[in-house]
Amino acid sequence: MKNRCSFLCIASALMFLFGLIRGIGGFLELIDNNTFLAAINQNQVLIVSAVLVSILLTSAILISSIGVFEQSKRDVLNAIALIILFVINSLVNAYLLAGNIKNSETTINAIVATIIIALLLLGVRRQRTA
Repeated sequence: MKNRCSFLCIASALMFLFGLIRGIGGFLELIDNNTFLAAINQNQVLIVSAVLVSILLTSAILISSIGVFEQSKRDVLNAIALIILFVINSLVNAYLLAGNIKNSETTINAIVATIIIALLLLGVRRQRTA
């Protein structure tokens, strides 16, 4: 099993940690950073919808990480799509809420997403050759 799932197991663990950290970090930022929320000059409906979409994507990534660990090809493809959607969502949220997509949060999301997608693709490739 170790040889078969090395890339997918690492990708699964990173996905789980990524989803967990992003979810907890976003929640803590929301409840602890009232000055950040007060500085946003956007409609409250936009803010709530952005938070809800982020929560849904984070939950989906956490659930998908379990499927990736079980080495389901369908779950690996779903995971790639979810990671891409998560990065797009973080870019859209950064632009709509902060007016700037070039911040450390979106850069970190993009770097981690690239690493996870590379591991997922390597894992799928290794499964085909095994």
